[in-house]
Amino acid sequence: MIRREAELPADQRPDFIAIVTPNHLHLPAAELALQHGFHVLSDKPATLNLKEAKTLQDVIRKPVCSTA
Repeated sequence: MIRREAELPADQRPDFIAIVTPNHLHLPAAELALQHGFHVLSDKPATLNLKEAKTLQDVIRKPVCSTA
């Protein structure tokens, strides 16, 4: 879903992605959304631990991937 939404024109894309999956699935969903330029709102903890939080921090600091 995130990849398909990222292909839409900017005025048709979601403003943000809400992560409402079980906690152990937060990192992959948030990482993918961030890599495609979406803001992320996490319903619960963003990650399970500090290592995963640092992974997300690294993703945020990288340029957004191109969908073209």
